[in-house]
Amino acid sequence: MDYIIESKIKNTIEKSIARYVKNNSRLTYAIVKDDKTIINGDNDIYDIGSISKVFTSLLILDMNDNNMIDISETIDKYIDLPKGDYPRVSDLLSHRTGYHHLTPIRITFWPLLFYQYKNKNVYGDADDKKVKKEIIKRRHHKSTRYGYSDFSYAILAMIIKNVCNKPFNNVMNEYLNRIGLGNSCCIDEHVNRVSKKNWNWNNDNPYLAAGGIASNIKDMVKFIRREFDRAEKQEFAFQKNHNLTFFTTKKGTVFWHVGGVGFFRSALIINPKRKIGVIVMGNNIGKRGSNPYYIAKLLYTAIRRNKIKY
Repeated sequence: MDYIIESKIKNTIEKSIARYVKNNSRLTYAIVKDDKTIINGDNDIYDIGSISKVFTSLLILDMNDNNMIDISETIDKYIDLPKGDYPRVSDLLSHRTGYHHLTPIRITFWPLLFYQYKNKNVYGDADDKKVKKEIIKRRHHKSTRYGYSDFSYAILAMIIKNVCNKPFNNVMNEYLNRIGLGNSCCIDEHVNRVSKKNWNWNNDNPYLAAGGIASNIKDMVKFIRREFDRAEKQEFAFQKNHNLTFFTTKKGTVFWHVGGVGFFRSALIINPKRKIGVIVMGNNIGKRGSNPYYIAKLLYTAIRRNKIKY
């Protein structure tokens, strides 16, 4: 689709993208408003990092709607744990478990020490047994204070696996296909992604739920459009900082999430009532002023202020 961006903001966007894509880095983005879509860049597969949590949340909410899970229940209903004071499933979704760190250091210590975050999957050696061990260590600590946590979503993967009696990656891939995202999936050795020191994942790794999904720009546009039709659904209910699915603005009108694994960065912004959405995916980190997070904000501001003409 042909489009024109107002000159001042166009120059800022173009400069940011140019700085990002130098040195063979790749970036693709899409802007969606009402029935119109602008796609710029390639249609290859990118790691979406923590945007994977959005899909894990939606899968859990779907299971809740179908009476497979009750998100008001504590996690020991779905995981065999010793007696303790555990958070609710809804607390995991909204990062209000009291697990106020990305993940327990014992799971990530050696990869971080020897390879650093960018060069190796810091969750590569994680499994259900290690996650369960860390849950048990925290069985007498419960808090509803907000604190972003990859660990919470690894627990959600275990719950999904136990309830469905099949591996999390199989359940998630079936769900992504069911909602029409046929080019999106949990990452394994068969997924051919844009190359930039990709993180490797084992099929049984519970942290897939936190950051192990890959997608392409067309699927993410389909997803944004799907969410436009779900503006009244539970995933858009307002809750400070992070609701059951997204980060939210103070007024609860804009919902967003960002992702970063290794060298990959991604950013998703959705305003469901105004039917505006932006997705940016890249295979490099990018510095301030030239990364997918910043570029997504520029694009969203441009489309919201009608600075983009079709």
